[in-house]
Amino acid sequence: MIVSQLTNAQGKAVKNQFVIINGDITTFQSYDGQIVDIDRKNKIIMFYPNYNYSNTTSKYCCKFLSDTLDANIKSKDIDKMISDSVYNDYKVNLIK
Repeated sequence: MIVSQLTNAQGKAVKNQFVIINGDITTFQSYDGQIVDIDRKNKIIMFYPNYNYSNTTSKYCCKFLSDTLDANIKSKDIDKMISDSVYNDYKVNLIK
């Protein structure tokens, strides 16, 4: 398992925002809460209920997804992913 801090646009570590790589699953964690898991092997994106807890959480969730999926992800894109249950070739779930 590898844990690192998410970096901002200037390449500096962002306090309390973490990227966790555990095998095929990459997780974004804000403070103590999991926000989203990306399972690359099974092509699944799993959002936790607090994915849009605050503006800061949403901002860094978008940054994480953009970096990990090599795309420009905005908050409205996340809402569409969840409502459509799909993003490109990934199945998308909201954990309840």
